[in-house]
Amino acid sequence: MNRTHNNLSSSEDDFQTEGFDKNFNESNAPSGGMSTSVRTQARQIGRPQSRIDFIGRSWTQLSLRLLALIAGIIVLLIAASLPGILPAEDIECIKDVGFEITSSSNKYFEDHRSSKHAFMIICGLAMDVTVLCGLLSFVIKGKTWRLPIVMVIFYFTRMVVQKIFLMKFPEGYIWEYPGFPSLTVPYGRTNDFFYSGHIGGCVIMILEFRARSKEEIHQKILFRGLQILAIFTAFLQLFVLLITRTHYSIDLFAGALAAHYFFIIVSGWMPYIDTVLCRLKKKDLEKRDQIRRLLSKDTFSEDCSQNAHSPLIEKDCEYLVDKYCKDNSGGSID
Repeated sequence: MNRTHNNLSSSEDDFQTEGFDKNFNESNAPSGGMSTSVRTQARQIGRPQSRIDFIGRSWTQLSLRLLALIAGIIVLLIAASLPGILPAEDIECIKDVGFEITSSSNKYFEDHRSSKHAFMIICGLAMDVTVLCGLLSFVIKGKTWRLPIVMVIFYFTRMVVQKIFLMKFPEGYIWEYPGFPSLTVPYGRTNDFFYSGHIGGCVIMILEFRARSKEEIHQKILFRGLQILAIFTAFLQLFVLLITRTHYSIDLFAGALAAHYFFIIVSGWMPYIDTVLCRLKKKDLEKRDQIRRLLSKDTFSEDCSQNAHSPLIEKDCEYLVDKYCKDNSGGSID
């Protein structure tokens, strides 16, 4: 393996050196008895050919942005001046269009408790399966601490918000214990409206399964299937929470946004957090990168392509990197 690495490195260096020398010689070759001008050299390395071209492109971008600004101001003026664009109703407390749309379903489940309980149990089981699949995949095959950190931040922030902002119970509140317990869905009369933990948890699972399907190509079908399950569960939760008046519509919308926001923020932190939690030194990470590059060019390429069923990229062979590191734990690739 050491020889493979050295040969590949020397070949890559020779190729890069030859390409550089060729470009350099071509850029400095005489043309018509005179050396290549500075303008031609700038064109060859992709720099702006002249100050005039650079300014021209800048003015084009400036014009587009100015037009966008003017259009935005016009839209704001129209929205502020025309009646009926912005709501101006004088309501007692809260008007929820989602409640109005689902009023007939709320009345039906209020009169038919057995049907309501059966539907609540189904939704609770779907939520349990979705969350447990996400947590088990992290425990068994997880390579990053992203999922638990996102969930802790999301639910801790939710708890803080609910301590400083409370809403009145809506009319038609029929959320209760359905007769069958759930691991992830709390039952009972609780004032925890803003924001929805049910929808936020589903969104976190959707994003996590989507990210895992891209990070672990050899298990892409599995995580795509789990992502579809999480989407289906999210729609079930959306419907049951509205018809039982467990959450206002704004709670569901805010829960989805908060979950998506925290997932994006935490994903940017993970290269640093994973390095600390997994106790991986920078040198170890560099070695893994070298192994990954070698595997993509060595005899593992055919095995990786057959297992991944996709074009060879670094993520395709992540499982081979783990296998190689495990089989050669005492070796060196230097």
